Amino acid sequence: SSEILDRQPPCDLDAERAVLGSILLDPRCVDDVALALRPDDFYSDRHQKLYRHLIDMNDDGVQVDSTLLVDRLRKAGDFEAVGGAVAIAQLVSDVPHAAHAAYYANIVSEKSTQRALIYASSEILRDAYEAQIESRSLLGAAEEKIFSILERRGTGEITEFRESLVEVMLRIDEAMKTGKAIRGLETHFHDLDDLTGGFQPAELIILAARPSMGKTALACNIAEHVAVDSNVGTLFVSLEMDKLEVTNRLLYSRAGVNGHKLRDNSISEAERAELVRTSTTMHSAPLFIDDTPSRSMMEIAAIARRLKRKNNLGLSII
Repeated sequence: SSEILDRQPPCDLDAERAVLGSILLDPRCVDDVALALRPDDFYSDRHQKLYRHLIDMNDDGVQVDSTLLVDRLRKAGDFEAVGGAVAIAQLVSDVPHAAHAAYYANIVSEKSTQRALIYASSEILRDAYEAQIESRSLLGAAEEKIFSILERRGTGEITEFRESLVEVMLRIDEAMKTGKAIRGLETHFHDLDDLTGGFQPAELIILAARPSMGKTALACNIAEHVAVDSNVGTLFVSLEMDKLEVTNRLLYSRAGVNGHKLRDNSISEAERAELVRTSTTMHSAPLFIDDTPSRSMMEIAAIARRLKRKNNLGLSII
């Protein structure tokens, strides 16, 4: 493993030079390249400096060409650091045309991602060997490092309005054919669903009220309906109640049995039979309960991501 870590990190200096040369040949491609690359995606410090200056020139509305670039580099004190006039002239002469700028940028981006994975893995190894962090926090930090690389690498794609418009019209046609309203995730509280149109993907919904007004009860009911009636993966993160108390609430609520009867042992045979029937109905529901009281948001996000991959998570309740 030490031999692997001692090797030169992945890079393609020819592709980096080709990106810079393409921008100098045809400044119109700089915006397309800027969507895919950041300055620190370049492995070479020289190339990082050059790219940063080219991007800044474009952002400032300055015409991008070799002469103005040299003048800017001199004023910033970076002219010699990037290799001087010879290096800049070489960039232009090495690239026959700028048609493949996006292709070169993709190569640079791929190498940058590979390096980021190597650096993240090295940090994870170091933290694991030092053992100064408890394992649960170490796992959360490791997952966050990896996912931060994924999140940074967006596609950079922009959707034309006409494409979204076609998709919306298709949804409208489908709703008219089926006679059903376009709705998000239904809570099965019909008045609430009519007001909200259902919970939509990527929405953050805050349930607010004064203490002891029934917020937790409503949240439990929503979790129950979504998981059992809609068969949608639901994560219920309880920082106050333990998993047995949450399960009691869900079971007794759905069975229509007063939960206080468990405490004073006054459950009738008919109510017990109803609880058994209800537990059978709820048994296969994709509902997941986390009752760890010290959960951080980082850990909750990690749990939700894992459930999303494995169980098609549709709703998280904290």
